[in-house]
Amino acid sequence: MYEELALLAVLLFLYSQIVGRVESAPVSGPLIFAAMGFIAGPILLGWFDLDVSRTEFRVITDVTLAFILFVDAANADLKTLRQNIRLPARMLLI
Repeated sequence: MYEELALLAVLLFLYSQIVGRVESAPVSGPLIFAAMGFIAGPILLGWFDLDVSRTEFRVITDVTLAFILFVDAANADLKTLRQNIRLPARMLLI
């Protein structure tokens, strides 16, 4: 489990190095992470094996989701959100 988390941290660091060039590209961050997961998975490179427990899978999924949501929140336009405060407030309350 720790090897997979370390590899995820390395991939996140590598993504942070190229994020400026990727912003104007037609691909998004989650698409790049999905491609990295496919390449590093058991079909191609085999860095990730499929022998993970339910708890390990949940931790990796939660960490990945937190990173994706953080990136999306960091790129949010606050002026637009303040003008249309009802929609985000309703979504957060639900």
